[in-house]
Amino acid sequence: MEGGCSCSCSCRLSSLIRRLCNRLAGRRSGDHPWDPPRSHAATAWDDDPDRNRLRLNFFAKIRQKNKRRRRRNFYAEDSQRGSGAFVEDEVLQKGEDMMRQDSWGAIGESSRQGRHDVFLSFRGEDTRNGFTGHLHAALDQHGIAAFMDDEELQKGEGIKPAILGAIGESRISIVVFSENYASSSWCLDELVRIVECRDTMGQIVWPVFYKVDPSEVRNQRGRYGQALIHREERLKSKGGDPENVKRWREALTKAANISGWHLVDERESNVIQNIVEGVWAQLNRKKLPVPENMVAMDSHIYRMRALLDMESNEVRMVGICGFGGIGKTTIAKATYNAFAHKFGCCSFVSDVRETFKKSASIGLLQLQEKLISEVMWDDGLKLGNFHRGMSMIKSRLCKKKVLIVLDDVNDLIQLETLVGGHDWFGLGSRIIITTRDEHLLATHGIESMYKVQPLDRLTARMLFSTIVFQNSSPPPDCEELSNNIVEYTKGLPLAIKILGSFLRGRSLREWKSTLDKLNRVFDGKIFSVLSICFDGLDYYEQDIFLDIACFFKGESESHVRKILESCDLNPDVGIDVLINKSLITIEHGKIEMHDMIQEMGREIVRKESRKEPGERSRLWSYKDVPSVRT
Repeated sequence: MEGGCSCSCSCRLSSLIRRLCNRLAGRRSGDHPWDPPRSHAATAWDDDPDRNRLRLNFFAKIRQKNKRRRRRNFYAEDSQRGSGAFVEDEVLQKGEDMMRQDSWGAIGESSRQGRHDVFLSFRGEDTRNGFTGHLHAALDQHGIAAFMDDEELQKGEGIKPAILGAIGESRISIVVFSENYASSSWCLDELVRIVECRDTMGQIVWPVFYKVDPSEVRNQRGRYGQALIHREERLKSKGGDPENVKRWREALTKAANISGWHLVDERESNVIQNIVEGVWAQLNRKKLPVPENMVAMDSHIYRMRALLDMESNEVRMVGICGFGGIGKTTIAKATYNAFAHKFGCCSFVSDVRETFKKSASIGLLQLQEKLISEVMWDDGLKLGNFHRGMSMIKSRLCKKKVLIVLDDVNDLIQLETLVGGHDWFGLGSRIIITTRDEHLLATHGIESMYKVQPLDRLTARMLFSTIVFQNSSPPPDCEELSNNIVEYTKGLPLAIKILGSFLRGRSLREWKSTLDKLNRVFDGKIFSVLSICFDGLDYYEQDIFLDIACFFKGESESHVRKILESCDLNPDVGIDVLINKSLITIEHGKIEMHDMIQEMGREIVRKESRKEPGERSRLWSYKDVPSVRT
C-alpha cells in the first residue's frame, strides 16, 4: 500500500514537472505563470491534434480557475476599501453643446487612468457563452483588460458595489443589449451607472444590439417594454421606489441613441474584430499637444466641423490653407483631437514637406510607413518602395473608416502617394491636408477648403494678453504699449506667441526698448519680429537654438541634451529657456520647432557668409559639403 502510494505520488510529480516544462517552453517573458502559452512553441505542442486539444482544455480550465481567483481577490480588495468608491473625474469643460458632444469619448491619455480598459455589461444567460464570451476572449488576446463579471446575481441580491466601482474605473463600456437584458435589474442598474459616467466623466460607451431592434430598446417596446412593466408592478407590490423604473427608461433611451453595432445576419467574428480594433485605437490614441492659451479655437473647429460634415457617410477631403505662422497646424491638431474618437483608425502625419525635402523617394517611403503603421498598428512595417506603399494604403484602408491628417504638404506627388483618391478609403473617412499652396489642393480635386485668415485686432490683442499677463486684457499702464507691439505681428499667431513669450515678465523699460527696435528694423516680414527674440538670448542659448534649428529638429530630447552637454553648452538651462520663450516645444519626447523659426535660425547662419559655406559656423545641407572640401 505504501509502495503504491509512493509510486502514485512520484507519477503525479513527474506529470506536474512535465506540464510545467511545457508551460515554460511555450510562455513569453511577462506572461502570467498559469495562463496558456501565447506562442505555440515546438517543445510545447505536438503534431497530434487530439493531444493538443486535451492540452488546450487543460489550460482553459487553469485559466478559468485563475480568473475566479482574481475575481475573488478583486471583491476582497473592494470590501477592504469599504464601498467600492466611484472614481470621479473632472467634468468636461464647458462650451457649445455640439462641440462638447463631439469631444465626448476622446479620453485618450486623461488624468484618470482607468483600472480597467473595458467594462462589459451583458445578460449572462443570453450571451455569456456566446457573443460576449468570444468578445472578451478577443479583447484578452490583444492585451486589453476587460472586466466581465463571471458570477450570476443571486436571487434577491442587489448589484454589488464592486461592479459599480469597476464601471467608474473603466475607460470604455460596451453594453450588449440582448433579448432578456431588461429583465435583469442588475443589468439595468449597471446601465444607469454607465450612462452617468458618460454624462459626467466623458466615458466612451458603445452599444451592441444583439439580435434586438434598437428601436425596441430606445422606446421600450416588445420584450423591453414587457420587462419594464413587469418590473414596475413588482416594485409597486413590494413598496419599492418607482423612480428606479424612470431611471432605467431614461438610461435605455440614452444608450440606444448612441451609434454602435446591430447584429442580425452579420458574422459575429467580423463585428468582434471591428469592436476590438475600435477599442485598441481608443486606448492607444494620444491627444496631440495644442497650446492651452489659444483664443478663437472653438470657432476654427466649428468651421472645420461644417466642412468635414461628420454626419455624411461619403469620403471627404478638406484642405486648411494659409501662409506660414497663421496657425494651420494648430487648427489641424485641435480638429484631430476633437473628432478622432469617431474613427477606428487615425494618423497624423507631420512635417511632410521637411521629410520630403531630405530625399524625395526615401521621404515618401518614410511618410507612407508612418501612415500605415499608425493606422494598422504595425510599428515594424517596411515597404521597400513607395509604389508598393501606394498599393498597400489602398488595399488595407479601402474598407476602413479612417481619419488622416497630412501636415505641411507642398508637392502634388505627396498627395498622390499618400492619400491618392477617394476610393482608397472606406465610407465615412476624412482626410485633412494643411498647406500654403491653395492651387495644390485644387489640382488634386479638393474643393472643400478652410482659408485661415490673420487674427483681427481684438483677437490678436486678447491672445497677446493671455500669453503675457494670463489675462484677456492688459493692465491699464501697459495697454497702449501692448496694442502698439501687437500691430507689428500682423495678426500672425506665431509672431504673437513668440513676441509675447519674449516680453513676459519684463519691465516697461524693456518693453519700450523692444518697441523702438521694432520701429527701426521692421521690414513687413515676420523674420524681423522673430529675430528680436533671438537677439534677446545669451551666447549659450543662441548656440543651442542654432544647433537645434540646423541639426536637431525632430530628434530625441535626451539624445540632444547629451550632445549639447558634451559641448559644454549647459542644455538643462538653455533648453528650458527656449521652451519658455516658445522657440521650441517638446512633443512625445522629441524636440520640435516651427518651420518658420527653423528657417530664421538657418538664415542667421547663412548670413555669416553668403558666398562661402565653409566660412559658416554650421553646415546642414549635403550640397554645401563639396564646396567646403574643395
